[in-house]
Amino acid sequence: MDAKKKSHIVVWGNAKGGVGKSTLALHFALQCMYEKLSVACFDADGDQGTLFRSIENRRQYCKQQNFSLPVPEIVRFCPSAYETAELSIKDLDLLLQTLENFDVIVIDTQGSDTPLGRYVHQKSSVLVSPITESPLDLDLFVNIREIQEQSHLTLPFGSYAHMVWEQRLNKASQAQEHLEWVVVRNRISHQISRTQLHMEKILKSLAPRVGFHIGPSIGDRSIFRELFSYGLTVMDRDGLTTLAHITARQEIKSMTQYILSLLKKNKY
Repeated sequence: MDAKKKSHIVVWGNAKGGVGKSTLALHFALQCMYEKLSVACFDADGDQGTLFRSIENRRQYCKQQNFSLPVPEIVRFCPSAYETAELSIKDLDLLLQTLENFDVIVIDTQGSDTPLGRYVHQKSSVLVSPITESPLDLDLFVNIREIQEQSHLTLPFGSYAHMVWEQRLNKASQAQEHLEWVVVRNRISHQISRTQLHMEKILKSLAPRVGFHIGPSIGDRSIFRELFSYGLTVMDRDGLTTLAHITARQEIKSMTQYILSLLKKNKY
Protein backbone atom coordinates (compact mmCIF):
# COMPACT_ATOMS: atom_id res chain seq x y z
CA MET A 1 0.00 0.00 0.00
CA ASP A 2 1.19 3.53 -0.56
CA ALA A 3 2.26 5.89 2.20
CA LYS A 4 -0.89 7.98 1.94
CA LYS A 5 -3.71 6.62 4.04
CA LYS A 6 -6.58 5.34 1.93
CA SER A 7 -9.03 2.69 2.95
CA HIS A 8 -9.45 -0.22 0.60
CA ILE A 9 -12.79 -1.98 1.01
CA VAL A 10 -12.79 -5.74 0.48
CA VAL A 11 -16.32 -7.16 0.57
CA TRP A 12 -17.03 -10.86 1.08
CA GLY A 13 -20.33 -11.52 -0.61
CA ASN A 14 -22.66 -14.14 -1.98
CA ALA A 15 -26.43 -14.44 -2.21
CA LYS A 16 -26.54 -17.45 0.10
CA GLY A 17 -25.04 -18.52 3.38
CA GLY A 18 -22.88 -21.52 4.15
CA VAL A 19 -20.16 -20.82 1.58
CA GLY A 20 -17.48 -19.74 4.08
CA LYS A 21 -17.63 -15.94 3.75
CA SER A 22 -17.07 -15.23 7.45
CA THR A 23 -14.27 -17.78 7.86
CA LEU A 24 -12.34 -16.53 4.84
CA ALA A 25 -12.99 -12.88 5.74
CA LEU A 26 -11.45 -13.48 9.18
CA HIS A 27 -8.44 -15.28 7.72
CA PHE A 28 -7.92 -12.57 5.10
CA ALA A 29 -8.12 -9.83 7.74
CA LEU A 30 -5.58 -11.53 10.00
CA GLN A 31 -3.19 -12.32 7.17
CA CYS A 32 -3.30 -8.62 6.18
CA MET A 33 -2.42 -7.72 9.77
CA TYR A 34 0.48 -10.16 9.76
CA GLU A 35 1.66 -8.33 6.65
CA LYS A 36 1.70 -5.09 8.69
CA LEU A 37 -1.48 -3.55 7.29
CA SER A 38 -3.98 -1.87 9.59
CA VAL A 39 -7.34 -3.63 9.34
CA ALA A 40 -10.90 -2.96 10.49
CA CYS A 41 -13.69 -5.50 10.12
CA PHE A 42 -17.31 -4.57 9.50
CA ASP A 43 -19.98 -7.21 10.07
CA ALA A 44 -22.84 -6.05 7.86
CA ASP A 45 -24.63 -9.28 8.75
CA GLY A 46 -24.69 -8.22 12.39
CA ASP A 47 -28.07 -9.82 13.10
CA GLN A 48 -26.33 -13.16 12.71
CA GLY A 49 -23.00 -11.70 13.81
CA THR A 50 -20.70 -14.58 12.90
CA LEU A 51 -17.65 -12.43 12.11
CA PHE A 52 -18.29 -10.18 15.12
CA ARG A 53 -18.53 -13.11 17.53
CA SER A 54 -15.40 -14.75 16.16
CA ILE A 55 -13.35 -11.60 16.78
CA GLU A 56 -14.85 -11.17 20.24
CA ASN A 57 -13.98 -14.82 20.93
CA ARG A 58 -10.45 -14.12 19.74
CA ARG A 59 -10.13 -11.16 22.07
CA GLN A 60 -11.43 -13.23 25.01
CA TYR A 61 -9.19 -16.20 24.19
CA CYS A 62 -6.10 -13.99 24.11
CA LYS A 63 -7.06 -12.50 27.48
CA GLN A 64 -7.66 -15.88 29.11
CA GLN A 65 -4.50 -17.47 27.72
CA ASN A 66 -2.40 -14.32 28.13
CA PHE A 67 -1.55 -14.42 24.42
CA SER A 68 -0.52 -11.43 22.36
CA LEU A 69 -2.12 -11.87 18.95
CA PRO A 70 -3.27 -9.22 16.47
CA VAL A 71 -6.97 -8.44 16.87
CA PRO A 72 -8.72 -6.28 14.24
CA GLU A 73 -11.19 -3.56 15.08
CA ILE A 74 -14.76 -4.79 14.58
CA VAL A 75 -18.04 -2.97 13.98
CA ARG A 76 -21.31 -4.89 14.25
CA PHE A 77 -24.09 -3.55 12.03
CA CYS A 78 -27.62 -4.96 12.46
CA PRO A 79 -29.91 -4.25 9.46
CA SER A 80 -33.01 -5.33 11.43
CA ALA A 81 -32.63 -2.28 13.68
CA TYR A 82 -33.71 0.03 10.84
CA GLU A 83 -37.21 0.70 9.56
CA THR A 84 -36.06 1.35 6.00
CA ALA A 85 -33.14 0.44 3.77
CA GLU A 86 -32.45 4.14 3.22
CA LEU A 87 -31.86 4.71 6.94
CA SER A 88 -29.60 1.67 7.22
CA ILE A 89 -27.53 2.80 4.23
CA LYS A 90 -27.14 6.28 5.70
CA ASP A 91 -25.85 4.92 9.03
CA LEU A 92 -23.62 2.38 7.29
CA ASP A 93 -21.90 5.21 5.41
CA LEU A 94 -21.38 7.16 8.63
CA LEU A 95 -19.83 4.15 10.34
CA LEU A 96 -17.54 3.43 7.40
CA GLN A 97 -16.29 7.02 7.55
CA THR A 98 -15.04 6.37 11.10
CA LEU A 99 -12.81 3.60 9.71
CA GLU A 100 -11.32 5.49 6.79
CA ASN A 101 -7.83 5.71 8.36
CA PHE A 102 -7.35 1.94 8.19
CA ASP A 103 -5.46 0.44 5.26
CA VAL A 104 -8.11 -2.23 4.68
CA ILE A 105 -11.77 -2.50 5.66
CA VAL A 106 -13.07 -6.08 5.50
CA ILE A 107 -16.86 -6.34 5.18
CA ASP A 108 -18.82 -9.54 5.72
CA THR A 109 -22.29 -9.45 4.14
CA GLN A 110 -25.68 -11.08 4.51
CA GLY A 111 -26.28 -14.32 2.65
CA SER A 112 -29.25 -12.89 0.78
CA ASP A 113 -30.10 -10.27 -1.83
CA THR A 114 -31.21 -7.06 -0.06
CA PRO A 115 -31.04 -3.32 -0.89
CA LEU A 116 -28.41 -2.88 1.83
CA GLY A 117 -26.43 -5.83 0.53
CA ARG A 118 -26.48 -4.40 -2.99
CA TYR A 119 -25.21 -1.08 -1.70
CA VAL A 120 -22.38 -2.77 0.22
CA HIS A 121 -21.36 -4.63 -2.93
CA GLN A 122 -21.20 -1.32 -4.76
CA LYS A 123 -18.90 0.14 -2.08
CA SER A 124 -16.26 -2.54 -2.58
CA SER A 125 -12.86 -2.01 -4.16
CA VAL A 126 -12.62 -5.78 -4.49
CA LEU A 127 -15.55 -8.16 -4.09
CA VAL A 128 -14.67 -11.72 -3.10
CA SER A 129 -17.30 -14.44 -3.55
CA PRO A 130 -16.58 -17.89 -2.13
CA ILE A 131 -18.30 -20.77 -3.90
CA THR A 132 -18.37 -24.42 -2.87
CA GLU A 133 -18.76 -27.49 -5.09
CA SER A 134 -22.54 -27.48 -4.57
CA PRO A 135 -24.72 -27.01 -7.69
CA LEU A 136 -26.83 -24.68 -5.51
CA ASP A 137 -23.88 -22.31 -5.33
CA LEU A 138 -23.16 -22.54 -9.03
CA ASP A 139 -26.80 -21.76 -9.89
CA LEU A 140 -26.35 -18.26 -8.44
CA PHE A 141 -23.65 -17.58 -11.02
CA VAL A 142 -25.08 -19.34 -14.05
CA ASN A 143 -28.67 -20.45 -14.68
CA ILE A 144 -28.34 -24.24 -14.63
CA ARG A 145 -31.92 -24.88 -15.78
CA GLU A 146 -31.43 -22.86 -18.95
CA ILE A 147 -28.18 -24.71 -19.65
CA GLN A 148 -29.98 -28.05 -19.29
CA GLU A 149 -32.74 -26.89 -21.62
CA GLN A 150 -30.03 -25.82 -24.09
CA SER A 151 -32.00 -22.68 -24.78
CA HIS A 152 -28.87 -20.48 -24.82
CA LEU A 153 -25.75 -20.62 -26.94
CA THR A 154 -23.93 -18.65 -24.25
CA LEU A 155 -23.91 -19.28 -20.51
CA PRO A 156 -26.92 -17.46 -18.98
CA PHE A 157 -26.29 -15.37 -15.86
CA GLY A 158 -27.60 -16.57 -12.50
CA SER A 159 -29.35 -14.18 -10.11
CA TYR A 160 -26.24 -13.25 -8.13
CA ALA A 161 -24.16 -12.65 -11.26
CA HIS A 162 -26.91 -10.33 -12.50
CA MET A 163 -26.88 -8.42 -9.22
CA VAL A 164 -23.10 -7.94 -9.19
CA TRP A 165 -23.18 -6.87 -12.83
CA GLU A 166 -25.71 -4.15 -11.97
CA GLN A 167 -23.68 -2.90 -9.00
CA ARG A 168 -20.55 -2.80 -11.13
CA LEU A 169 -22.36 -0.59 -13.66
CA ASN A 170 -23.71 1.63 -10.87
CA LYS A 171 -20.26 2.06 -9.33
CA ALA A 172 -18.73 2.91 -12.69
CA SER A 173 -21.39 5.52 -13.50
CA GLN A 174 -21.62 7.12 -10.04
CA ALA A 175 -18.05 6.96 -8.73
CA GLN A 176 -16.12 6.45 -11.98
CA GLU A 177 -14.41 3.48 -10.34
CA HIS A 178 -14.03 -0.14 -11.33
CA LEU A 179 -15.25 -3.00 -9.13
CA GLU A 180 -12.93 -5.99 -9.23
CA TRP A 181 -14.62 -9.33 -8.61
CA VAL A 182 -12.84 -12.47 -7.44
CA VAL A 183 -14.46 -15.90 -7.18
CA VAL A 184 -12.75 -18.21 -4.69
CA ARG A 185 -13.54 -21.91 -4.88
CA ASN A 186 -13.84 -22.92 -1.24
CA ARG A 187 -13.93 -26.27 0.58
CA ILE A 188 -12.54 -28.08 -2.44
CA SER A 189 -12.42 -31.84 -1.97
CA HIS A 190 -9.01 -33.48 -2.13
CA GLN A 191 -10.43 -36.12 -4.47
CA ILE A 192 -11.16 -34.85 -7.95
CA SER A 193 -14.78 -35.55 -8.91
CA ARG A 194 -16.86 -35.15 -12.05
CA THR A 195 -18.82 -32.35 -10.34
CA GLN A 196 -15.60 -30.52 -9.47
CA LEU A 197 -14.34 -30.69 -13.06
CA HIS A 198 -17.75 -29.61 -14.41
CA MET A 199 -17.87 -26.56 -12.13
CA GLU A 200 -14.31 -25.61 -12.99
CA LYS A 201 -15.12 -25.75 -16.71
CA ILE A 202 -18.25 -23.61 -16.33
CA LEU A 203 -16.54 -20.99 -14.14
CA LYS A 204 -13.63 -20.68 -16.57
CA SER A 205 -16.09 -20.17 -19.43
CA LEU A 206 -18.20 -17.70 -17.46
CA ALA A 207 -15.34 -15.61 -16.02
CA PRO A 208 -14.44 -13.55 -19.13
CA ARG A 209 -18.11 -12.94 -19.95
CA VAL A 210 -19.14 -11.78 -16.48
CA GLY A 211 -15.77 -10.22 -15.72
CA PHE A 212 -14.57 -11.99 -12.61
CA HIS A 213 -11.20 -13.45 -11.69
CA ILE A 214 -10.82 -16.99 -10.42
CA GLY A 215 -8.59 -16.71 -7.37
CA PRO A 216 -6.55 -19.36 -5.57
CA SER A 217 -8.79 -22.11 -4.18
CA ILE A 218 -9.12 -23.23 -0.57
CA GLY A 219 -9.28 -26.90 0.38
CA ASP A 220 -11.84 -28.53 2.64
CA ARG A 221 -10.01 -28.91 5.97
CA SER A 222 -11.46 -29.37 9.44
CA ILE A 223 -8.79 -27.11 10.96
CA PHE A 224 -10.63 -24.02 9.66
CA ARG A 225 -13.79 -25.01 11.53
CA GLU A 226 -11.90 -26.05 14.66
CA LEU A 227 -10.08 -22.72 15.02
CA PHE A 228 -12.93 -20.45 13.96
CA SER A 229 -14.93 -20.87 17.18
CA TYR A 230 -11.95 -19.48 19.12
CA GLY A 231 -11.45 -16.61 16.68
CA LEU A 232 -8.14 -18.17 15.68
CA THR A 233 -6.71 -18.71 12.21
CA VAL A 234 -4.22 -21.08 10.62
CA MET A 235 -1.63 -18.27 10.71
CA ASP A 236 -1.72 -18.02 14.51
CA ARG A 237 -0.46 -21.45 15.54
CA ASP A 238 3.10 -21.64 14.31
CA GLY A 239 3.68 -24.70 16.49
CA LEU A 240 1.27 -26.79 14.41
CA THR A 241 3.28 -28.37 11.63
CA THR A 242 0.92 -30.94 10.15
CA LEU A 243 0.76 -31.05 6.37
CA ALA A 244 -2.88 -29.91 6.43
CA HIS A 245 -2.01 -26.89 8.57
CA ILE A 246 0.96 -25.87 6.44
CA THR A 247 -1.03 -26.26 3.22
CA ALA A 248 -4.01 -24.34 4.61
CA ARG A 249 -1.75 -21.50 5.69
CA GLN A 250 -0.16 -21.31 2.26
CA GLU A 251 -3.58 -21.26 0.58
CA ILE A 252 -4.67 -18.30 2.74
CA LYS A 253 -1.43 -16.46 1.98
CA SER A 254 -1.88 -17.06 -1.75
CA MET A 255 -5.49 -15.89 -1.66
CA THR A 256 -4.57 -12.76 0.31
CA GLN A 257 -1.70 -11.86 -1.98
CA TYR A 258 -3.96 -12.30 -5.00
CA ILE A 259 -6.57 -9.89 -3.59
CA LEU A 260 -3.97 -7.33 -2.51
CA SER A 261 -2.34 -7.49 -5.95
CA LEU A 262 -5.64 -6.39 -7.51
CA LEU A 263 -5.81 -3.42 -5.13
CA LYS A 264 -2.26 -2.41 -6.07
CA LYS A 265 -2.82 -3.01 -9.77
CA ASN A 266 -5.82 -0.71 -9.88
CA LYS A 267 -4.25 1.79 -7.44
CA TYR A 268 -7.25 1.85 -5.11
